[in-house]
Amino acid sequence: MMEHVLCGCKAEPLMSYLKSLGVFKIVSRQADVEARGYWLHKTFAVRTLLQKEDILDFFLHRYAPTPLIIPWGARSGFYRESSEKQARNALEALTTNDDERFKSFREVVKKTCEIIKRDFGGRKPKEEEKLRMLRILRNELPESAVEWLDTCYTLTTTTAGRFFLPLLGTGGNEGSGSYGSNYLQALQKLLCEWGPDSEKTISLLRHSLFNEGNPKLSALSTGQFSPGAVAEVNASEGFLSKKKVINPWDFVFAMEGTTLFAGATTRKLTSVQSVAASFPFIVESSGAGVFHMGTKEDTYGDIYEFWLPLWNRPATYTEIEHMFREGRAEIGMRFATNGLDFARAIASLGVDRGITAFIRYGRLKRQGSGNNANPIAIPLDTMEVRMVKNIRLIDEVEPWLNRVRWAANTQQESVAVKYKAHLRDIENAIYNFCKKGGSKALQNILRSLGRAERSFAVGGTAEEKPVPPLSNLSPEWLRASYDYSPEFRIAAALASIRNKEIGTFRRHMEPVDEHGWGWDDNSSRTTVWGRRPLAQNLTAILKRRIMEGLRKNVPYVPINSKVKVPLSDVKLFLQGSVDDTKIEELLWALIAIRWWEYTPNKHSMPMDKDSVARPPSIYCLLKTLYLPGKITPKNVDGNLEWHVDANAEEGIHIPPVPEVLTLVESNRLEMAIEKAVRRLKASGLPTMGSIKTKSFPDFLVDIDRYRLIASLLIPVWEYNKILDNILSPSLKDNLIQKEVIKW
Repeated sequence: MMEHVLCGCKAEPLMSYLKSLGVFKIVSRQADVEARGYWLHKTFAVRTLLQKEDILDFFLHRYAPTPLIIPWGARSGFYRESSEKQARNALEALTTNDDERFKSFREVVKKTCEIIKRDFGGRKPKEEEKLRMLRILRNELPESAVEWLDTCYTLTTTTAGRFFLPLLGTGGNEGSGSYGSNYLQALQKLLCEWGPDSEKTISLLRHSLFNEGNPKLSALSTGQFSPGAVAEVNASEGFLSKKKVINPWDFVFAMEGTTLFAGATTRKLTSVQSVAASFPFIVESSGAGVFHMGTKEDTYGDIYEFWLPLWNRPATYTEIEHMFREGRAEIGMRFATNGLDFARAIASLGVDRGITAFIRYGRLKRQGSGNNANPIAIPLDTMEVRMVKNIRLIDEVEPWLNRVRWAANTQQESVAVKYKAHLRDIENAIYNFCKKGGSKALQNILRSLGRAERSFAVGGTAEEKPVPPLSNLSPEWLRASYDYSPEFRIAAALASIRNKEIGTFRRHMEPVDEHGWGWDDNSSRTTVWGRRPLAQNLTAILKRRIMEGLRKNVPYVPINSKVKVPLSDVKLFLQGSVDDTKIEELLWALIAIRWWEYTPNKHSMPMDKDSVARPPSIYCLLKTLYLPGKITPKNVDGNLEWHVDANAEEGIHIPPVPEVLTLVESNRLEMAIEKAVRRLKASGLPTMGSIKTKSFPDFLVDIDRYRLIASLLIPVWEYNKILDNILSPSLKDNLIQKEVIKW
């Protein structure tokens, strides 16, 4: 077989992609049934028995055009109105030509004229009669026209009774333009007026297939297929293009290629069990990943997207036809319905195998202005087909995200604008993850969810909030989105704080019920998070949990957690060397995790267990006062180690001392230190230095008071380092010398 790289057949713009399909269809059906086609770096290639000159000769002299007619639409050529003149003249030239290549054309046109005369009195059908015409044509036209009819429309059981393929506008018309008329005119010029042996027709064919030469192009409208051929402002060189010029062969082949998108009705499992039309690789619009799309364009059902497949394995036309007719993008048990769904399907391999990538086109109204604007197919992106690790985690967000979509589309504009903005933010993050994968991209989804949750939680009663709290995220999100940053570890540790008597950390951030599944106005009194810096909010939460613990007789500070961080993270937090915004955004998302399912072996994040970092002694001193359990010393191979255990029967119990935090917050650090030292000594834990001489080791350092208090809330595990850093060495020596350590 010979391999021909068709340099004139590219994957972009849309007309060139469709042209590639059309050329391959014609060669395979009419010249070489064993021909194989594939994409080579976004250029179409064909393997065939035909030589290059044989291909050219075939299209010039034996190619039989498909009868693509639209008698239900404007400028079809079947009627006597003045607007029909150009199409009528072209249709007459083709059907009066006795060349064998136009045989099927003549048969279809003859039968169509009989139907128009018999059922519609020879006139153009009125609007209410068009559906009847569509049904009659589908039932009575020869087989050679059925594929085209199925491409233009699908008959349904809906109120409208039919659905038009967005690729061809409203059944072959785009505004006042007609794809059918331009197809007839292009064929008439090439094969009748100029003739197949004319130098003009031949040079245009070489240019169309192989990008050879520079022939003069023709004035024809391409509709949405080719933005560069649109006579609009800034559409070409200069301020305004005067004419819409294209290669007529390009348009002919592109129209032939559209028949691969023949539609079929698909029953969609909805509440009304309706039957809607389904065309392959065509979905409703999504603004995800498209930053130049306006808010009005980002409305599902208003505009459409075409996801056109690329494949690099040579395949027969029958195989490609099967891929188009049967190919559907799926997410779990349902079809993809919009652009974001399609991206998720690609990332989860919910599409037919053998496809290497998809080119995403948006059908955006950019030609003209106002209500008269017509759509143009604009290439938006190219997405490779590959399995993205952890893509199934997005399924957990989908129910909540659907509620956000509902709020964005149903609430009054002053309210909906907030939901629309966050919806776009979240969908962009999901789209980027589908395209690139990786923990960083998945973490960005969490951050966008956190920003939305923080925004939705503010203001109004529970009844006034149309979107419930974010919830039901599995602990698998932790490892999947972990980027080994101190910010992520701190956020996860804080979010995992739970206590049986006091409840979750989340209760202090937003007014939610016990499980975080719904808004609860009665719990608002425990909510202390406000429009303040992170450290101040964490300070407020620590003070609140201490107060509630004292009221409920909890014998320790109720900041037990599932996740703990190394002291090196606390040191960075105290220094202000962490990204507070990142911590806060992650925190607002991670509070939605089902922490009761967390198990260390399955969900814990890798951390440095041998950290040598030591926070300032003032932190160690204060942290000792606010521990989530009893201090229990243990003799391990002759070495004394300190542990903190909330369930220990024996150990040192240090009751919380709220007034120390008040002194720190009011910048009376020396008094706070003195009170803390006295409290520890009274508990049998003498510290280094002397209260009388105030010779405390580096206790007085320059640290932001709110960061110091907030750091006490962060769960840690290195209690041994904390206590060794402040307690008197003689205490440890005395305990080691004892054979039995008992308090």
